[in-house]
Amino acid sequence: MSTKVSPRTYAEKHAQANREAVATVVALAVTIACWVALGFGLASVDVRIAGLPLWVIGATVGVYAVSIVVVVVLRRFFFVDFDLEDEADG
Repeated sequence: MSTKVSPRTYAEKHAQANREAVATVVALAVTIACWVALGFGLASVDVRIAGLPLWVIGATVGVYAVSIVVVVVLRRFFFVDFDLEDEADG
């Protein structure tokens, strides 16, 4: 596992914030795609769990699980903890 280096200059900090924002939008797209796939993809399956159709379980519990995995991936590979304020050399 590689060590992330915190950005130092103001431009590097904004570039990192931009990378995090883009990764978050991609994560949202993945979550929505899984929601559509699990919801509509399982709609034709005639299986019931606790009286609920399988697509309901897939579109709720399945998407929740996918979201947790996506957040862990975002945190591990894209987000870096840094202070956005300029540091004064003193």
